[in-house]
Amino acid sequence: MTAARPLRIVLDVNIFVTDVLSRRLGRRGTTSQKLVDAMLAGEIGGRPAQLVISLAMLESFRGALLRLGAPSAAVDAATSALLDLTRNGPDALDPYLLLDPAPRDRCPRQSGRPSIGRARTPSSADRASMLLRRSQTRM
Repeated sequence: MTAARPLRIVLDVNIFVTDVLSRRLGRRGTTSQKLVDAMLAGEIGGRPAQLVISLAMLESFRGALLRLGAPSAAVDAATSALLDLTRNGPDALDPYLLLDPAPRDRCPRQSGRPSIGRARTPSSADRASMLLRRSQTRM
């Protein structure tokens, strides 16, 4: 029997930022935390899971944390952790190889809802198994 092909997962940058904020506030069991924890475990529903993230998304994550006042050392550690998670996943992807050949238009903001930061998905998102955005994680 062959091993299950890893699910390639693209999480919106806002999910990562919300995870950091939730943990900082001492919250537990939020949807963002569950998604990030699944990626840290490297498994979703018994299948291996591979984080797919681009350099543009890493920079967006870094910038959002800095704008929220996080210390530079903590921001660097969090960004490095996402990079390591991507590189050490079952498919061992490298964000340096995920090129975004054409700039994408901004997603329209929903009125009355602030944007934490602009996220661009990697060009390989068309090969991802799932693309999750913060607005899709509300229950």
